[in-house]
Amino acid sequence: MAAGGALPYGFDDDEHTRGLLRPRPPADALAWVESVLGGPVVAVRVLRGGMSSAMHLVAVATGERAVLRRYVRFDPTEPDIAPREARALEFVARLPLPTPELLAADVTGTATGVPMLLMS
Repeated sequence: MAAGGALPYGFDDDEHTRGLLRPRPPADALAWVESVLGGPVVAVRVLRGGMSSAMHLVAVATGERAVLRRYVRFDPTEPDIAPREARALEFVARLPLPTPELLAADVTGTATGVPMLLMS
């Protein structure tokens, strides 16, 4: 809990937002993660924050961990948000800065019906 008993940012959502962004990712999204990381998912933890996308830390049996970002809340003013973020991650990977590495992208939502990124 945050100061004063308030919930930390990202967990003080209304019921609709919590239902959309905070539950465990669906089986098809986890199957996609498994196909990318090469092992069964053994743990999933919701991450704080995120109002436009569901963010989860996933771990597979090989010990590898990654962040799964699923764009479950469509914003018609930003229809290209997933491909744009994927390009941004690819760009910053060339810089001498500690940044997440893009591991995989399904920017069209082919695997599950919503765009997804998997990053370190």
